[in-house]
Amino acid sequence: MKWIDRLFRFCPECETRISHKARYCEHCGAWLAKSAWLPEGSFNWGLVSEILADLLTEPTVEYPTKVQACRAVLQSTRKGAGLIAGFEDRIRSLSTEELRKVYRDTFDLTPSFSLEVGKQLYPTDEDERDKFVAWMRQELRSKNVKITPYSPDSADNLILCLRAIARMNSARAEDFASAVLPAVSKIAAAMRAANNPFENLLTTVEWMLTPS
Repeated sequence: MKWIDRLFRFCPECETRISHKARYCEHCGAWLAKSAWLPEGSFNWGLVSEILADLLTEPTVEYPTKVQACRAVLQSTRKGAGLIAGFEDRIRSLSTEELRKVYRDTFDLTPSFSLEVGKQLYPTDEDERDKFVAWMRQELRSKNVKITPYSPDSADNLILCLRAIARMNSARAEDFASAVLPAVSKIAAAMRAANNPFENLLTTVEWMLTPS
């Protein structure tokens, strides 16, 4: 029946039949809602969370395009658009290789900038950190978010946390965002003191996670 067919579509990643209203594919985890506004009229914060997660991954030649896409999505939010525009200005003169070096020096070699949320939240309590990582592994598995290329012990990476938040219902996402926010604020403050260009990006994440 044609009217039933209109209720469904196929995931472009795994070709599974899904609801046309689905924000993400429950089979492969792919994010599907690409418009800044959802059909019911609400702002697509899940898309913002997904794009920010993409921007926290190691830069490639497409990185400037991703930053521009983020700014376009945030255009209707004056504060968010301003923050990401500031990040765009700070990295504009850097080549891909220069930006990748800054990224590695920042997130791979500087402990205070580590994206591992558990370590930021529980720097001296390994048991609590392990509990957080285990909970994140379960949460990611339930939403079909791929942990690779990160190791299972790094399931608390902020990139994965943002992808999980995008796939949670509103109440659960708000609770989880509140739990992650202190770690993000801690990283952003450390970057601010060091005048690191990624400060603007982390401040954008901090802004998104902060309750309005």
